[in-house]
Amino acid sequence: MERSETEAGSIGGPASAHRADAGTRLVLAIALAVGLLRFVRLGEWGLWIDEAFTFADAVHPRDATNPLGYRLWAEWLAALGHHPNELELRLPAAVFGWLCVPALFFAARPLVGARAGSVAALLLAASSWHLYWSQCARFYTLAMLLTLVGAGLALRGFERGRALLVLLGLGVATVASTAHPSAALVLPGLVAAPLLARRGSPLRAEGTVRKVTLAALVAALGVGGWWALGVLDTWSRVKGRPNTAHLVLSSGFYLTPAIAVAALFGAFTALSDARARIALLISVFGWGAALVASTQMRTSAQYVFVLLPWAFVLAVAPLSTLRESRERLLGPAAKIAWVLVLVAPLLVASFLYLTVRNGERPAWREAFGVVAEQRRAGDLVMGMAAPVGQYYMAPGSTDLRALGALDYLNQYTYDGVLDAVHAGRRTWFVVQHERLSDWPNDGRRDELLRILREDCRLVADFPLQVESRDLGVQVFVRE
Repeated sequence: MERSETEAGSIGGPASAHRADAGTRLVLAIALAVGLLRFVRLGEWGLWIDEAFTFADAVHPRDATNPLGYRLWAEWLAALGHHPNELELRLPAAVFGWLCVPALFFAARPLVGARAGSVAALLLAASSWHLYWSQCARFYTLAMLLTLVGAGLALRGFERGRALLVLLGLGVATVASTAHPSAALVLPGLVAAPLLARRGSPLRAEGTVRKVTLAALVAALGVGGWWALGVLDTWSRVKGRPNTAHLVLSSGFYLTPAIAVAALFGAFTALSDARARIALLISVFGWGAALVASTQMRTSAQYVFVLLPWAFVLAVAPLSTLRESRERLLGPAAKIAWVLVLVAPLLVASFLYLTVRNGERPAWREAFGVVAEQRRAGDLVMGMAAPVGQYYMAPGSTDLRALGALDYLNQYTYDGVLDAVHAGRRTWFVVQHERLSDWPNDGRRDELLRILREDCRLVADFPLQVESRDLGVQVFVRE
């Protein structure tokens, strides 16, 4: 049975709560303006290794778990018709990142109302974590954009009792997984929440919609489960040792303590609110799946990036104008203070990101540039993030996985270091000490450090400290 527009607007709050008043439009306009930070200094940061892989694998397709992302980048690079620079490689991600801002407003509006939804969009626009991935030639902002659009459509389908709209929304959210598999973390909660909602809840799946949603759930458990197990099996062999603590700590760092605390408070209030509880269930199911995956492979914060908007929705839930309870959680002054406390640290972090933190990019471009200028014929060059070195030291290269200008410097090529030392060959080493932490504690790391310290000369040092992370890069030469 379909619900009328009037009924849908009145359930859980007055119809006016859905409308964008002058204050809402102002906040949303500010959010869209802040979102333009994605295009500031977009081409000034040097590439990092995953961006080099995006370029290489888009031009030379390989069997990827995220075909949509690579296909879009391949079409973009073909349209350019020339070897891309950093700005051109990142521009699609920046556009998708900016579009995520209005998309979050679209997805959050049925859950917390127009005013709180605009604040959630502002938080996303101000987030330095979202800014980073919007300025990275990867597919995370594309995946997020599709999940938000899909969720917004599906939620309106549930609210209005329209099965086709629900199917369209779930379909778009499912396609997001072909941009990056992590987008699938949103789907369990998005499908299950309306089925678990209490009778009479404004976003409960009823009648035909319920049947459609149950069919989607069966498909998700069957086909989706088979696909997810395949991805997990592949990634568990290439992503490193499982480390749940790494996922929790890295995610907490990027989410920021203020947002984490606000989201927890919002989650508590969402327990008594049928609409905001959807965001809570999406977060619970998504984080639960990520934590399970982290027991099988090394799972970094970037794999839960797609859940960031839902943390912002929970953080603004206390501001919601659609609460079933008429009890006021926060007064007008407290609401303004709440927003400022959340937005201010995010804006400060984004300012630091664009200035002293150098886009949080190690200076690979500058380091490999030093080597390219000073190396002699016959010199051996060994570098961490070697595909980036191939991009900068061999202009025009496209298959950056096939090295020619240098060799890898990692635990697997350590014998090459020893061979160069024993042969007395002039050798360059481009090193990031943070990457050495991934080397096994079997003596090779200590011996490499000894060689760098005692047998080499430091040619260039590009320090970069981001909180507790040392992203500095150094260039050594052994004469």
